[in-house]
Amino acid sequence: MKRIPSLLLLPVLLPFPASAATLRGETTRPPVSYRTGEPIEMRFTMQDAAPDGARLRWTVEKDGESEPTSGIAHVAPDGALVLTNAMDRPGFLRATATLVDADGHPLRAGGRPVSFTLGAGADVSALRSLPEPEDFDAFWAEAKREADAADLAAAEVRDAPAPFRGKDRAFMVRTFRVPLGADAAPATGWIVAPGATPEGGLPIRVDFCDYGMGGQKPEPWMHDKEAIRLLVNAHGFEPGRDAAYYRDFMYRVSNGGNRGGYGFRNAENDDPRTCYFRGMVVRDLAALRLARSLPGWNGKDLTLAGRGQGGFQAVAVAALDGGVSSCEIEAPWLCDLGAEQELGAAAGWRPAYRPALRYFDAANFAKRVRCPVDVARCGLADTTSPPSGVSVLYNQLAGPKAIRYVQDSRLQDGGPAPDGAQTQRLSSGKIEERP
Repeated sequence: MKRIPSLLLLPVLLPFPASAATLRGETTRPPVSYRTGEPIEMRFTMQDAAPDGARLRWTVEKDGESEPTSGIAHVAPDGALVLTNAMDRPGFLRATATLVDADGHPLRAGGRPVSFTLGAGADVSALRSLPEPEDFDAFWAEAKREADAADLAAAEVRDAPAPFRGKDRAFMVRTFRVPLGADAAPATGWIVAPGATPEGGLPIRVDFCDYGMGGQKPEPWMHDKEAIRLLVNAHGFEPGRDAAYYRDFMYRVSNGGNRGGYGFRNAENDDPRTCYFRGMVVRDLAALRLARSLPGWNGKDLTLAGRGQGGFQAVAVAALDGGVSSCEIEAPWLCDLGAEQELGAAAGWRPAYRPALRYFDAANFAKRVRCPVDVARCGLADTTSPPSGVSVLYNQLAGPKAIRYVQDSRLQDGGPAPDGAQTQRLSSGKIEERP
């Protein structure tokens, strides 16, 4: 019997009609310039003609309110939908408009719903975190002593296996391993450096990985002629192994495949000493010690970077190590923990709240960061690293700082702002004229 090509089944699998329309939006003022009680006007606009009978379904969610408001509006002749709201307390609201057909099914373009999310904040400079644990500094001083006790003489820096060295022989690609004791996972990762170091040395840039199993191999962007680059994996696994090794490793550290991944076990998070993120930060601190020992460093320029979980790690390490010269982060994770229970702030995707998690709140670490920090992207549509928590972190940074808010942006988007998206940048708390 002749086999039917699977391609013929594709139309059956597409549940919603397609459309060539696109949707954009912006607030009529810079999105975090509002005060409580002021009207916040959000304008969504169709960029192309909407199909006949199409409508816009909208929802609005506010910090402090458990239930969103929603409705459906006909597409106006000019293709615009205007929503006006206000905040009665410092915080953020998020509004999403989605193009739907007459039966309420989302219309798609390029395989994705025709949708756009706008965010706005009121009195965001007033946002602060909940009180931190009284022994926060003592807890982390003990953890830092563990990292400082790592024997760098026993650290291993080796040439990477041949498949991972890349084609450009002008760079050295190596793996590293810093042991942290028999019962602790080591600090591990990758080092990529130019083969020739200029007189005076090069800056070092240390990148931390987002949630998951990042750091299995060196990334193309690590081939940087202007810096020595380190990529630190969060877990202490061996770099450069096969897929089965990482699959089994993830299974072991992620609750045996049960609901939630590593860092989500409530029993572990009831005690800060057993929380998964404690060991992660200790490994990061040990990796930073190794970075400073590398030949070719200029002895002064040391930048930490990361997005999501990597942003949390960069801020934590900068807080605990006074020798960092700058931080560059995007959508940092684990900010303002507990605010969802006590203040009604947006929670985002994170472990279930336990008081012990306040030892790992990136906003608490921010108070201790003295070096310049650039929050390169805070997504106003982000539900993983909500803008309310990221703003708390920004407000509590102790040194020079900047943040860029981006409409319709989320942690998982990565990279630059979406084409044409409205942005607003603050520098040390003040609105900059440039976007």
